[in-house]
Amino acid sequence: SVAPVGDEGVELDNGNPPGTAATLRVRLGASGALQRIERSFGGAPGIGVNASSSLRVYSSKSGSENAWDMSTDGATFADAEPLATPSGATLVRGPLYSEVVSWLDGPGPPVSEGTASLRFRVVVGDPTVHVSATTGPFDAQRGKSVDAVLRLDTSIASGDRWLTDANGMAFIERRRNWRPWFPGAWQDPVEPVSSNFYPMTLGALLPT
Repeated sequence: SVAPVGDEGVELDNGNPPGTAATLRVRLGASGALQRIERSFGGAPGIGVNASSSLRVYSSKSGSENAWDMSTDGATFADAEPLATPSGATLVRGPLYSEVVSWLDGPGPPVSEGTASLRFRVVVGDPTVHVSATTGPFDAQRGKSVDAVLRLDTSIASGDRWLTDANGMAFIERRRNWRPWFPGAWQDPVEPVSSNFYPMTLGALLPT
């Protein structure tokens, strides 16, 4: 079934009865905005975190396009431009999965109208939520390389530590403004944002 998401929002779940297996509930608002994720295992009490998501963009220095590097022209974490604003959401329910697709209208350059979407999918029996985003095309006439990021904010007090995979075979510790070969705090004054981004093949872990 396919229907618009109502003003009261919607909750997705993986169909597992409470107390029998890993259950998952994802709460989304009327525009498809992420609000909360709750999970429980067997008969144990559930664990929930407040969460939100947004699509944002960083732009490189004019004329310095490089498909292999992420450059933000000295931007800070607060300088990321909102890529689009929600214009509506669609709820899809089926025998294999349920999902909410949030359609977004671009504000003009660097992205054209109506060219972004954010998708939250919960598969039956799977205790994880699948999130994907589509963006573009971008305005090439600006002469800047544009890097789109999906930003997730949660109530998890993880500090400045996380882990990313190395070629899908092992996980490596990362810290904000830190390099293992440099004693103490480290920061790149030219690229404070992109120096804290890391490539991923498989995924990232956020410790609690």
